[in-house]
Amino acid sequence: MEIGSLLYLNSQDCKLCPWLQIVYTEGRHMQISTKASVMDAATSSNNLTNIFHFTFETDQPVPRSLPKTYHESMLYLDGRRHYQLVTGVRKFYGQGETHSDASL
Repeated sequence: MEIGSLLYLNSQDCKLCPWLQIVYTEGRHMQISTKASVMDAATSSNNLTNIFHFTFETDQPVPRSLPKTYHESMLYLDGRRHYQLVTGVRKFYGQGETHSDASL
């Protein structure tokens, strides 16, 4: 990121925190996704640089988040996969695969 560039954090869903998007919930956990973009002030070009995924735990159960559109469904599946990686239910590709896992 060059001096003079602007960093934007973006999502489409949360009214109180517009830079956060709740993409998956389970029990007391929520999976949040936010996009980071850099805008070059000289050229006004905007480039996506990263997508951050955060898992938060609350004191109370979180209302279930269900997708309504195809786009939301893809975000939901991506959020679910990231949540499963964090909780250890899913492994990164190539990690700990057994012969029976490879045939699936």
